[in-house]
Amino acid sequence: MSLFESVGKKLLGSLLGGQSGAGADAGGSLVDNIMQMVNEAGGIQAVLQKFQEAGFGQQVASWLGQGSNLPISGDQTQQALGGLLSHLSQRTGLSESMLAEGVAKLLPGVVDKLSPSGEVADSEALPGQLQEVLKGGISKLFG
Repeated sequence: MSLFESVGKKLLGSLLGGQSGAGADAGGSLVDNIMQMVNEAGGIQAVLQKFQEAGFGQQVASWLGQGSNLPISGDQTQQALGGLLSHLSQRTGLSESMLAEGVAKLLPGVVDKLSPSGEVADSEALPGQLQEVLKGGISKLFG
């Protein structure tokens, strides 16, 4: 098991009340907390704007466009989402760096799935779609 998987299972277990592994509901509190963070930012488009403003426009463009997604590091995620990660850390009791690493692993794939036509469309269905994509991504990473 890689260090990331080990940390991820610990993070997931903490957020799900001590459960981890195959039996845990990966759609539990972690998704709710990430959804709250996205809402605090003003939506997924506002989160992407924060990355662009922090100088990571090339990465964001790759997540929205066709082809492979450029990675983003936990440090870069923390740079772009510092205040939001701080609030998430306070709510969950997990370190900002641990949360930043998790968001960095999930975000490129999540944005890619939410933007099949090259942009994230504003719609009433977007929060539900985001929640489902997050659940799937967390399950793959930590399940």
